[in-house]
Amino acid sequence: MTQELTLITRATTLIVDSQESMIQAATVLGKVKELIKKTKAEEENLSDQLAELDLTKQYDTARELRLKAEKASKFISEQVNKFQTLEAKRASEEAAKLAARVERGTMKLDTAVRKMDEIVKPLEEFKTTDGAVTFRTIPKLNIVDANLIPREYLVVDEAKVFAALKVGTVVPGAQIIQVQSVSNYVNTKN
Repeated sequence: MTQELTLITRATTLIVDSQESMIQAATVLGKVKELIKKTKAEEENLSDQLAELDLTKQYDTARELRLKAEKASKFISEQVNKFQTLEAKRASEEAAKLAARVERGTMKLDTAVRKMDEIVKPLEEFKTTDGAVTFRTIPKLNIVDANLIPREYLVVDEAKVFAALKVGTVVPGAQIIQVQSVSNYVNTKN
């Protein structure tokens, strides 16, 4: 268990800020994923035996270790994603600067093309003996200024408004009204 906790500590303190640390992250992430798989299987096995034996403590230990490993996996994945996003942005900005110089006429097109080929692009896959990290680009919403979002895209949190009104808070544009609700029963005396 000491080895596993050392691995989790390593994973949750790893800073991904270079290609070398990216490779290190791929290795650690592979080992953490393996730990999650191992502890999940152990947890399931102990859960099955729990009813017939008193293995509550071992079950709790396996579960706690799996939860820590999952947290470590999430942390290291976030670190890797953050670094990869920054690297992609850097490469894109370098390419944009070259394109701008061509537009301004301060650089020839063939020189810009050659220099674009020299820009270090982020790797799309890192493989080690313990694991691999691959990347795919996915679209994600980023609200730049919520005040500029048109009203048609906003949703009222009715439960929150109702709760506020019930405790006497004035919410402009909302009020509590009393409505009749039908309730029925079957008469069994005939």
